[in-house]
Amino acid sequence: MRKFSGFLSDRAPFKTVRLSPNGGVDDVFASNVSIGPCCSGFFNARPVQIAVRSDGKILALITDEGGYFLYRVNPDGTRDTTFGVNGVLGIGFNKFSPTNFIEMIAMDDGKILLVGHVPPFDSTTGSSEFFLARLTESGLWDKRFGRSGFVRLAFGSGLTGTVRKALLQTDGKILVCGNVRSSDTDVWMARFRPNGKPDTTFGSDGVVINDFASGATDIANSIAISPDGKIRIAGEVGSETTPSFLVARFSATGAFEEQTSFSFTTGEYSGVGDVTLQPDGKLLVVGYTRNPDMSINASVFAAARLAE
Repeated sequence: MRKFSGFLSDRAPFKTVRLSPNGGVDDVFASNVSIGPCCSGFFNARPVQIAVRSDGKILALITDEGGYFLYRVNPDGTRDTTFGVNGVLGIGFNKFSPTNFIEMIAMDDGKILLVGHVPPFDSTTGSSEFFLARLTESGLWDKRFGRSGFVRLAFGSGLTGTVRKALLQTDGKILVCGNVRSSDTDVWMARFRPNGKPDTTFGSDGVVINDFASGATDIANSIAISPDGKIRIAGEVGSETTPSFLVARFSATGAFEEQTSFSFTTGEYSGVGDVTLQPDGKLLVVGYTRNPDMSINASVFAAARLAE
């Protein structure tokens, strides 16, 4: 089992920790690691995401005062001074400052993929556009991706949407999922070729929209791909106040195949937050549900395993 690296944060400042396989703190890493402040000190800093490269180097993305800063540290926790300025890269977008990052993916060749929303972003309706961007191993915009390292696209005419998960396929294609809103809320997926162009072999010109319940809310919160290329999405379906677990399967080209939905607490809300495929092909989904004890107004953890 590999060691686990992650953030601890409530209010600024925060720190990065790594746990050994037995759950204890890695003291060597803890004594070396330095994630911020990089410039004039923390103000409203918060961690965004952490990722580990194939060579063990760690990427830590934070936001502070509306800006984004990417740290790269060596496996022992020391700053990788070959990256940015003393291991820190300020990410600046020429046309806007994104308010909502979704995913940072550390690629095997050292490049960094970023996915997020183009503002304005609303937590309920989402945004009208989203972006994908790629940095080179040294932190420059990758001119071989999209337009000078950047792809900016609309969810669709008259649509707003939310990207909730991005995944890098073994063939280098980029698969993203979430939902779009018009008369109701529907599951949405899009796939891009390694150079950032839409994959026209997927769905309709690279996009799949599926309405699981007319007039209701369908959301894909997470996504997984099996060795045969088939796609599993997991999320929520039903009314906004009492949704159920949603798990569905699509072909490698985005054609809908089958779905199932269920609630953990009868008549109450449930939803999937993440999904993963076990080596034996079974699906493991985790999420939340209304506490079965109706005297307690709160949610509880929920998990389920589904056969292939």
